[in-house]
Amino acid sequence: MVPQKIPTKSATIKHKKSSIFSPLSLIHWFTIVELIVIITIVAILWTISFLSYSWFTSNTRNSMRMTDMKTISSSLDLYLATSSKYPIPSNPSSIMYSWSLVWTQWTFWSSVLQAVSQINKIPLDPVYQTEYSYSLLNNNKEYQVSWIQENVSAYNNSNFKLKTIQQANAATISAQAIIKWNYNSLVAKVSSWSNIYIFALPTITLSDLSQTDLAQISSGSFVLDKEANLPNSYETTSLSLNWNSFYFQPQIIWSWSDIETLTNDSAQLSSFTTNLQNAYKNNANLQWLDLYETVINESTWSTLLANFTTNLIKQILNSSVTIITANIISWTWVTYSNCNPTTFSWYTIPSLNHSQTQAVTKTSIISNWNLNYSISATCTDWNLSYSEEIITTSCNSWYVSGGWNTCIADSCGNTVPVNATSNAISQTSAQNWTRNSTPWICTFDCNTNYTWNWSSCIANTQTFTCA
Repeated sequence: MVPQKIPTKSATIKHKKSSIFSPLSLIHWFTIVELIVIITIVAILWTISFLSYSWFTSNTRNSMRMTDMKTISSSLDLYLATSSKYPIPSNPSSIMYSWSLVWTQWTFWSSVLQAVSQINKIPLDPVYQTEYSYSLLNNNKEYQVSWIQENVSAYNNSNFKLKTIQQANAATISAQAIIKWNYNSLVAKVSSWSNIYIFALPTITLSDLSQTDLAQISSGSFVLDKEANLPNSYETTSLSLNWNSFYFQPQIIWSWSDIETLTNDSAQLSSFTTNLQNAYKNNANLQWLDLYETVINESTWSTLLANFTTNLIKQILNSSVTIITANIISWTWVTYSNCNPTTFSWYTIPSLNHSQTQAVTKTSIISNWNLNYSISATCTDWNLSYSEEIITTSCNSWYVSGGWNTCIADSCGNTVPVNATSNAISQTSAQNWTRNSTPWICTFDCNTNYTWNWSSCIANTQTFTCA
């Protein structure tokens, strides 16, 4: 069989034209979704890097502050060892009660630096370049140095058993106070005139120094360790110092004319301990601290509480006292209905019922004037407490006030002009005023038919020419 030849077409093979839509030549671009994913990943990585860097730098600064505090504390302790007291803060604000010093507060600055001499350069906050806060109790042997710790939230701090800051506000808190101290954190003794006052006072650092009268200081101005209120030394920074995260109102838990009454009288000691417990037991910020748990939770007079009170008086109030055991005092929780009559700083306090408050006054007679003192006495569970004294001044007859607590004779030294009459109440034969109807104003009137010509009283006479 002869193979048959297949005819061919006289045509050339046509090549397909190149197209951008050809699978072989298609250019791949990112879709919008892919771009969003990539941008998101980059943003997350950048945020992680930034936060890590911020965490690293803030912790580095916190470490620098801690190093500064250790240096300051060591230098202060060395100064105490050689001088038996701590140096007074530079340019201090004095916190007072009844004209007596409670503590001083300002900063660890030049004068303190010169006193301790172990530090060559003033320690400053690494971010804000401010001095660290330094407070000194009136005995010059108990202090607090405070600074800040960055990037913390009091709400999320695991050290806190009880949180007082709302979570919604916690995110805005970028710092908290850190305090290094040997202050006893419980009480401060104040000697005023002939009396001794013992205040329940957990801290001697304030966020606001505009008010220095202890009786008038805002309860939200106190700075506590690891709380959001910040020391006043950061006042010039962008930080908010007062978050009202800690409230405490200083209370007088005991007062008398001498400390020996407290150390030698079992009833007084029992009252002191009860008042100390009452001052702290309802404060939410302090209940979780070990120190205050010891004070608050002992509901009976135990050896633990007896020894605690003994050591408190011996070491903090600088007074000797016999070691107390649980069987010395019969401890009972009794609510007394009234307070017996007593005397206090020359005041005569009448019998008061429970929760009764009464104003009591006394007068101190001084030459030409009297000082009138007034306090408010309050009876609470058999214990009396007193508000701050208020003083007013009254002058004797023939005297007027010459300023704060002074009285001057109400008289004028000049004489009445000729042909004039004094407007004063009385007048001596030498025509001197002995007392004015209006204090400090010496006036007179020219007699009838006489006129004042700015130098004397002259007769009202006229000369006429007769025609």
